[in-house]
Amino acid sequence: MAEERILIIDNSPSDLKFLRDVVLRPRGYTVLSAQDGETGLQAVLEHKPDLIIVERRLPRLSGLEVIEALQKKGSDIPIILMASESSEQAIARALRLGVRDYIVKPISGEAMLQAVERILAEEQRERRRLDKGIAEINKQLERRVKELSTLYRIGKAVTSLLDLEKVLNRIVEAAVFLTGAEEGFLLLVDEQTGELYMRAGKGLGEKYAHGFRVRVADSLSGQVVQTGKPIMVTSVQDEEKFKLKTGYLVKSLLHVPLKVRDEVIGVLSVDNKLSPKAFTDNELYLLSALADYAAIAIENARLYQESHEEARRLTELLRAQEGARPAGEMAERERQEVESFISELRTHGEEAALSIEEAEQLARGLRAQATVAEQLASRLGAQRSRVDQLARTLSASPTLLPLTKELVPLRGGEIAGGRLDPMSAILGSLAEGVIVSEPGGRIVIANAAAGRIVGLPGIPLVGHDIQTICPDIRWTKNIQLLKLAGTEGPSSGAGEKMEMTLWVGDRMLVATLRRLENEAGDMLGILAVLRDVTLEREAQRLKEEFGITVSQRLRTPMTSITGYTDLLLGETVGLIGNMQRKFLQRIKLSTHRMGAVLNELIEVEPVTVEQPKVRVKTADVVQLIDEAVSEAGAELQAKDIHLRLDVAEKLPPAGADPDSIRQIIVNLLGNAYQCTPQNGEISIRARVQPEESGLAHLVISITDSGGGIAPEDQGKVFDRDYRSTHPAINGLGETNMVMPSLKALAEAQGGRLWLESEMGVGSTFSLILPVAAGPNEEEKEEVDKTST
Repeated sequence: MAEERILIIDNSPSDLKFLRDVVLRPRGYTVLSAQDGETGLQAVLEHKPDLIIVERRLPRLSGLEVIEALQKKGSDIPIILMASESSEQAIARALRLGVRDYIVKPISGEAMLQAVERILAEEQRERRRLDKGIAEINKQLERRVKELSTLYRIGKAVTSLLDLEKVLNRIVEAAVFLTGAEEGFLLLVDEQTGELYMRAGKGLGEKYAHGFRVRVADSLSGQVVQTGKPIMVTSVQDEEKFKLKTGYLVKSLLHVPLKVRDEVIGVLSVDNKLSPKAFTDNELYLLSALADYAAIAIENARLYQESHEEARRLTELLRAQEGARPAGEMAERERQEVESFISELRTHGEEAALSIEEAEQLARGLRAQATVAEQLASRLGAQRSRVDQLARTLSASPTLLPLTKELVPLRGGEIAGGRLDPMSAILGSLAEGVIVSEPGGRIVIANAAAGRIVGLPGIPLVGHDIQTICPDIRWTKNIQLLKLAGTEGPSSGAGEKMEMTLWVGDRMLVATLRRLENEAGDMLGILAVLRDVTLEREAQRLKEEFGITVSQRLRTPMTSITGYTDLLLGETVGLIGNMQRKFLQRIKLSTHRMGAVLNELIEVEPVTVEQPKVRVKTADVVQLIDEAVSEAGAELQAKDIHLRLDVAEKLPPAGADPDSIRQIIVNLLGNAYQCTPQNGEISIRARVQPEESGLAHLVISITDSGGGIAPEDQGKVFDRDYRSTHPAINGLGETNMVMPSLKALAEAQGGRLWLESEMGVGSTFSLILPVAAGPNEEEKEEVDKTST
């Protein structure tokens, strides 16, 4: 039986119950659930499920926003996205976000189960591969920590010795132990002959233990002395030639220099005479570090021996001076010798102190390396996700493409410089970030907005690699794809174009990348345009959340109203009169209109800079007023408000969208109801207003008896900025910024909305609309359908 935990995020109770009780739980899966995006995101972070199944449209946070939030937090949990429609754009966006599968509703239990089992099987294989990698890395780190700790202890031990023979033997023994070599030896430079002679060895026969010497000029050891660089031979091809160059025959060897203040004093060597095992770079590093310790220890021991010899000679000289009274000339010479010895002793003491300080610094460095390695081993053993991060960090960089001749004139051109002043003025005025790079990736043009948008304000981007300025990995991947796009064949010269969504911290960016090419299809560079859409995204999210919430709360009662209305109209529960039938038909029509409004709320489109185009139709103003009065009749009767109508029986149709005009009239009547007191009066007037040009207009006026609006407040009723912070105005019924929206809607229909008010009496809101010139063919067809 399966034991994986699966989280389902879906606001549909029926789909949630079907997936949980019918598809997944019978197969042994542990199922968690959430009904909105924000709760689902918290459940992912708290329970760490093995798989997530999420609906695209959710309240509070949409499914795609949940996926983007998880991606931003570095989550690698596989995701299956469900949606009610099969949109190519939606599928492409989901796949770019790393969704493993996309399933269209209605849900097939078999298809969902196959997708779940396939994805979990892939995850299990990947987990086994990562666990194996972790074990190997931990093994390497443990060995590395052990080597560094051993090296530190050996270095501390040898630098504390002052007996030169013991120091040299300990160094060779440590070299053989650290590298696992068969033999080891230490050669020192003979200052008189210029040869290297054997000073200490381990694993060597009697032939080499005493009297072994090699020349510096024609040996590998001598080459190390001359260059000051180590030599590593991993395999020997020509044994005879190799023996002539080294003086002995081995399978592999490693030579490192012994340096004292940049002067090579000898060579520390290890080799394998019988084993085919080759030395590694890590063993070269360990032997080089040991050689640094060894050089310091040898210099300290040598200085100590020299000081000891000088002290012994001085003692003998003083004893001889006490035995016989020297002549004046001899006494002066001896005094000078004593002073010279004291001076040399002081010099040796300073050199010894300097050597000890260098040894202590090296020891501190090795301790720090050992501590860091131990911490890294602990973290890697505790968290599997660190392996993924390590793999991304160590990924090989793509090969940079060569620079083409067309961009050579842009080299060194700074935006702030004198060569690109016209372009600098244009780019500096843009709110969007603009970046241009060479084919290899070096940025040659970047305005100030670009640095601010990518989170590097005040830092010049010119000269940087375009792939490194944004931390989002999608930026790097798409730039690499754009560089490789031209390998498929020449294009028309416009170049490939990509658009993507990026995250920089908590900000959301939209980036457009274009490959710049010449007519032959050769790449000239990359153009990037960046735009910060964080505020737009937040507004879009709130709008979508509002639409989904309202839709869910209203659809159930609307369905009941429609069902009971159909029962009454069908006279299945009793006969109804003509007036009752008329009222029921209005109820049904209003319900359908509300459903259309809810559908528009759910189908939220991305925010754009263009104004929406309003399709102009014809509206029967008399019918719209009649419907608005019928809907408000019960509320008016509850407050005993008298309604006075002054509407002509025959008015020409208005050249406007009927749903928009209905919305304006209903809201104006609702405002009048809110501010009119008990037993007050509301009047509605509709008339034709001819103009001298021959073009007629319809004027609809709604007057309340709410006491009026002060003259200083009348100009603020339609001010959106003022109403956003001061929603309530004395004498105005609505407090939800409805009036600014109604004014914009009226202007979109080619009309105008204005206010006239008298303190102590009331306010009149008037709407003027153009009279329709005559229905076109499309409108006639729509009218015929409505009539039918």
